[in-house]
Amino acid sequence: MRLSFIIILCMGFFQGFTGVVLAADSGKEYKLIFSSFDNKSAQKYAYLRDSVRTMIMSRLASDDNIEVIDRVLSKEQLAALAQKNSKAKSLIEGDADYLVTGAIYALAKGVNVQVTMYPFDTTKEVLSFSKISEKQDDIISDCDALISEIVEKMFGKRSADGAGRSAVDTSVSGFTTEHPEVEYKKGLYSGTIVESDLHGIEAKANGIKKTLSVSGEMIACAVGDIDGDGTDELISLTPSTLNIYQSQERKIIPVDEMKLPPGLRGHALNVADIDADGKLEIYISATNELRVASRIVVWSKTSGFTTMAQEIGWYLRPMKDSTENLILAGQKRGRTKTDFIGKGVYQLELNKDFSLTEKKLLPIPDGVDLFDFSYAELDGKKGAELVMLDNDEKLRVFSNDNELLWVSSETFGGSKTYIGPSQGAAVDEQSQTGLSVDEDADRELKFVPARILVTDVDKDGLSEVVVNKNKSGMLGFFKRIRSYDGGTVVGLAWNGSELTEAWRTGQYKGYIVDYLFQKTEPPQDVQAESQSIYTGSGRLYVVNMPYSGSFVGLLPGMSDTRLTLYDLDFYKKKQSDNK
Repeated sequence: MRLSFIIILCMGFFQGFTGVVLAADSGKEYKLIFSSFDNKSAQKYAYLRDSVRTMIMSRLASDDNIEVIDRVLSKEQLAALAQKNSKAKSLIEGDADYLVTGAIYALAKGVNVQVTMYPFDTTKEVLSFSKISEKQDDIISDCDALISEIVEKMFGKRSADGAGRSAVDTSVSGFTTEHPEVEYKKGLYSGTIVESDLHGIEAKANGIKKTLSVSGEMIACAVGDIDGDGTDELISLTPSTLNIYQSQERKIIPVDEMKLPPGLRGHALNVADIDADGKLEIYISATNELRVASRIVVWSKTSGFTTMAQEIGWYLRPMKDSTENLILAGQKRGRTKTDFIGKGVYQLELNKDFSLTEKKLLPIPDGVDLFDFSYAELDGKKGAELVMLDNDEKLRVFSNDNELLWVSSETFGGSKTYIGPSQGAAVDEQSQTGLSVDEDADRELKFVPARILVTDVDKDGLSEVVVNKNKSGMLGFFKRIRSYDGGTVVGLAWNGSELTEAWRTGQYKGYIVDYLFQKTEPPQDVQAESQSIYTGSGRLYVVNMPYSGSFVGLLPGMSDTRLTLYDLDFYKKKQSDNK
């Protein structure tokens, strides 16, 4: 069966496809370098990888204005690209325009083929294309349509069967081109909240935003009433300190600070009342050199910081499980020196003396780690779905039976934070507990993705997902190098087959480090328009480093982190207006 289908697939591109518009009359020429396609998540469709790649590559190569290069890039070429070296293009093939890669995903209902085009010109956007085939017999025609969309996006031409497409294409399978006004609003900077018409959710900033600038890098933050006095504190984690802030009137003011032990490298910060004493504990997931060294801290105005447990051999994360119960989850490191993440995520029991006992293994899909996922009730059917961010910064949605339902074609949740010591910090050729130069250079970096926040702002009983969207550009192709140039925070809602945008913040410069969202009490003067129904209010915290990844960020005093606080009101368009 597989062999016969591959033969049919090959015949498809030799015979040509119907409906594909080529670009011979456009005058513009492109040079595309095709890299390998990924089939790690293709399961029973893994055998299609080379055939699908060859089909797409060959069909594009038949266009007189497209030159396709099929090759494996050397380490020297990859290094030049990663450093944005001026010799990169000459090392590859002259003036190449795009590096093209792709992936195949086995879904619960069909197969998803994705193509990503990374521009060598850093002023251009990464192009993402996706097609879902519910039946194997549809793969050829769907790849035909995908090729049409690639040509259309590159040359501004439409295929014959796409002439009637609306200005906003919200289909699960296609490349999404949004309305010009929406594209314009996306370019606005941090003071703007932009909503989409797709879900009828309106998000409006209420009052004046509050900001705080912190010298140096902030790794993560958390918010909650950690001393039980009825007022929320803001907690931040830096490379050397744990800090407490409070919001007062139009300012965010510092309250307390604790120095962290030398060598401690935190990668996640959360607050939760796991011991049920009415006060939130602070959970710092961290390493020290090669060992796991998490800790639990409490704070009060009278006593300050108190460390309840330290050198904990578990990575820690308080979270809601699939039944909305608060649990403490944990994961251990692997057995080898460079394996900083082991297999399996466990529910832990917090004992009265703050020691931890392993309780049970969480039933999550293989390859999903502690900080990768959250549960969300997306469709209102039996059981919550699992939403995760994978190593390629793609959002995935799994059913309550752990079947893959959807994979985003665009990237979300970009983060520079990874588990373990910073590269070079743990190199010690003379010590059994250190890394050799080669071990340090070759180790796989396990990045901690951005938070997947879950809420229900329109009170329809279905969850929305809040996540960041950092812009990576060409460097998004590389697994070990993370650099971002601008980002937003977006609210996503499930439309029955995919997560689509409901609202977003304006564009932030640099890199969005962390963000938090919490529901708040409605303001006294809230007023809904005649076409809308007020559904609730919330507070959004956004932490960003404006000059991260730029030359300016290397200058003294320019590595600051900024925290912005928004008070938001949410409205639901009335049914007659929500089309």
